[in-house]
Amino acid sequence: MNTQQAVQQLFNQLDALTQQLGQLETLLQQEETALTQNNFDTLERLARDKETLSAQIEQVEKQRQQLCKQLNIPCDFAGIKTYLNGVSGKLLGRFEQQWDKVSTLGSECASQNQVNGILLAHRQRHTQQALAILRGATGGDELYSASGSQQQVMDTQHTLGRV
Repeated sequence: MNTQQAVQQLFNQLDALTQQLGQLETLLQQEETALTQNNFDTLERLARDKETLSAQIEQVEKQRQQLCKQLNIPCDFAGIKTYLNGVSGKLLGRFEQQWDKVSTLGSECASQNQVNGILLAHRQRHTQQALAILRGATGGDELYSASGSQQQVMDTQHTLGRV
């Protein structure tokens, strides 16, 4: 592979990452909406879509890492920037702009995913509390299991219903 082909392939990979991360951000925003509206059918579909998209993102990232390995350059911003500067200084601005887009979208996806995780944790606690009430559990002490996770010890002598 010649230098021009390698550079074009690198830019194609960054374009693909930008597009895929944009799609992931949209899916994560839709997931937040579905979580707040208790739309479980949509959540199921979004989970499948996110899994597929995550696999595509991972594939493009592996290809980018392989390309950097072939070019014998570090796969980080500084390594690629140094390589492109040696090839053509004109490409640096374009590269920096694309890298910034990928970084920004990645940060936005991570932030949105964290929000969704908080919503899911809240929903899980709410569901566990509701089940405890149905089982007639009266809250007890929290203990640690052998694995180190917390578990609630409950008195379940007065069951309101079977689940």
